[in-house]
Amino acid sequence: MFIVFMRKSFRPERLRQPMIALMAKHFTAGELDALAKFYGSAKGRAVLRKFGRYMADVMPVIQEEVRRGINDFARELGSQ
Repeated sequence: MFIVFMRKSFRPERLRQPMIALMAKHFTAGELDALAKFYGSAKGRAVLRKFGRYMADVMPVIQEEVRRGINDFARELGSQ
């Protein structure tokens, strides 16, 4: 239900300008050109197709580590 809701309410147009500005902040024109060439290539498109599944697999590990850190921090605060 959440995914259906987010597909209806998500506003990708809100991301366009901030993403462009942040790419310009963090990457050179040459690096952006290299990214465009890579993601436009057959290998780059293959990476993009697989990246969502990769993130889905790795996200639980990241979330668990964040939870552990939050719990450790809370315990540390409680002991002071």
